[in-house]
Amino acid sequence: MRGLQRLLVGLVIVSPLALTPATAAADDPTVRMVQCAFPMHHNTSVVAGSTLRLVIGWGMSTRGNLEDFVRAATVTFTIDGQDVTPTQSDLLPPPSAQPTGEDIWRVTWSYTTTAPAVGHTMLWTTGLTLSRPVTDHTAQEFGDSGPGQPGKDAGTVWDPNLYFCNITGT
Repeated sequence: MRGLQRLLVGLVIVSPLALTPATAAADDPTVRMVQCAFPMHHNTSVVAGSTLRLVIGWGMSTRGNLEDFVRAATVTFTIDGQDVTPTQSDLLPPPSAQPTGEDIWRVTWSYTTTAPAVGHTMLWTTGLTLSRPVTDHTAQEFGDSGPGQPGKDAGTVWDPNLYFCNITGT
């Protein structure tokens, strides 16, 4: 559980708009999975019919670890049960004003679509699976992995049964 909490805190810190609500605004029509799934209890509203960007992200303490993570990762998005293909960003360097004082490299996956009509809801799910263990120095530093352990084991990292968001057009 501590690892999940640290992951969520890390992802929120990585997001440049971490303290904004998951509700998409006209000037930033973006829904971030971590914000919708947890603080918003899997529900958010957006401007009906607008262009909508759906985003997940990951951050790690070194570029090399993040490159390795990306090579091992398979990311899935579905909208109303239909598979869609997210676009992966370049690896992004730590922002100059990192609030934690740590250097966290980050990557995002996103998909652009049209928001549902007024009163209609679409279900967005995401999954993230690692094909092999990946070194994560931060997990090792925080004691979330045992001595000699890689940090992130192979297998499911984000389960689509937990990482989902009901998006309603308003």
